[in-house]
Amino acid sequence: MNIEIKNCNNIDWASLVLSENTLNIKFAPNGTGKSSIARAITLGTTEGSNLNELIPFKLRKSNPDGLAPEVTGTENINTVMCFNEEYVSQFVFKTDELLSNSFDILIRTDAYRQKEQEIESLIQDIKQLFSGNQELETLITTLKEMGNAFKLTKSGLSKSSTGMKGLSSGNKIQHVPPGLESYTPFIQSENSVNWIDWQTKGYEFSELSDSCPFCTSHVAEKKDQIKKVGEEYDKNTIKNLIAIIGVIEKLGDFFSKEAKGKLKAITELKDGLEKEHEAFLASVKSQIDNFTEKLENLRTLSAFQFKDGEKVSEKLPAYKLDLAFFSELNSERMLEAITPINDSIDEVIAQAGQLQGKISQQRSEMKRTVERHRNVSTSFEPVF
Repeated sequence: MNIEIKNCNNIDWASLVLSENTLNIKFAPNGTGKSSIARAITLGTTEGSNLNELIPFKLRKSNPDGLAPEVTGTENINTVMCFNEEYVSQFVFKTDELLSNSFDILIRTDAYRQKEQEIESLIQDIKQLFSGNQELETLITTLKEMGNAFKLTKSGLSKSSTGMKGLSSGNKIQHVPPGLESYTPFIQSENSVNWIDWQTKGYEFSELSDSCPFCTSHVAEKKDQIKKVGEEYDKNTIKNLIAIIGVIEKLGDFFSKEAKGKLKAITELKDGLEKEHEAFLASVKSQIDNFTEKLENLRTLSAFQFKDGEKVSEKLPAYKLDLAFFSELNSERMLEAITPINDSIDEVIAQAGQLQGKISQQRSEMKRTVERHRNVSTSFEPVF
């Protein structure tokens, strides 16, 4: 897998080779860009992320050529997990700590765990809605699949994303090009991708004889027809087209009636996408990315999501899912799916005072423990 990175932090251009299904280890001196490469790949493959976060300082004041961060070659990467330094730094641990796993050893005391359990008991109803709820899990997975099929760039949808590759040339499964009508049963079969692959590979042997490489007939027009199959059809394009149609069909009634109709029309276009179609798909992707991000935040809800000084009663309502702001997903079926979630959030809001108190107590306990260990560590005399 070849990945190219351009205009990301201190990197003007970089080429990276990753071996699939293998542990890849990249090492280099400090400051050469390892973290920037990891961050670029993460932002370049994560829904709702913005690569512009990595625009080099030298381009922030003056950028006459309109250069922008860019990552290519990651189309087949669906998920990325990256160590979250921000999460760790929030809880004061630095790289020069004395003990490995010091948070569990020094901070997660019995008192800390007790408050952790008390906080968890207040928010468990929300999290339990996700646990073992196969329909909700399937919905989230399918929404992510739809969102990952498209990538947003500064100028719109990326032409290299799988969704765009599948839709850009129109639906040649439904609209078979003139001269290939006799192949319609094969093109429209469930194994059309394999059939197209077989056809194009078979044509490679056409120069060996004047006969058709499949049926050995001597009709010249037959070879021309087979050649046209390869010119009109690419197995990867058809594979991407079938995939995006399948995802849209799986989401089905989770889309609004209007959005569902527009998406169906887009997947059935004869001549490919126009600007208005791309704009609509960009809107759908943006709403799906924001919607799934809110669902994931709820799935992993914990005290760590509330920063020092934040009022729980003011932050919790922001976790609610309001379909008025997700017009493309505003449907009866989606409303049925999220109503129990919103109801559970309301129940937690009603106990916001308790939750606020538990979080404050936990933070206070953590600060006392840190201070206690700090005092102990500074009381040691150096021995030489």
